[in-house]
Amino acid sequence: MRIGIKVADDILKRMEPFRHLTNVSQICRDAIEAWVDSYERARNRAREDGMEAVAARLQSEHAEQTVDWEALGHEDAKLWVQMATLEDFETLFHNLKVKERQGRSSENWIPHRHMNSTMNSARKQTPSKWPRLSTIAPGYST
Repeated sequence: MRIGIKVADDILKRMEPFRHLTNVSQICRDAIEAWVDSYERARNRAREDGMEAVAARLQSEHAEQTVDWEALGHEDAKLWVQMATLEDFETLFHNLKVKERQGRSSENWIPHRHMNSTMNSARKQTPSKWPRLSTIAPGYST
């Protein structure tokens, strides 16, 4: 197999006086072989020392601790809905409308399977069908 390597200009300049004394390809082959030999020795030593079992155990523990980001996001959304004010909902619906005008579909960033039917139906309404804050919260104007 043939490969190409990139050597920094400063190294090539330093090597120039010795270029006629050696084969650059052979130097590269020797360096690669030395690295592979070293890696294989380290891996065999780790296997002999029982480190593969340790690695497998740690991977198993890590898999158990992996965060279910989708479930966490779902819980965060439920908490937000419970705590949100009417103004928060109006801002959400306003932002949805702005993004739709920009051609950015909310399908990409709102997982509908996690939204309850009330949110789904409210989101699908046009702004003219939304209650005005002034009718719900007297004294508030938009």
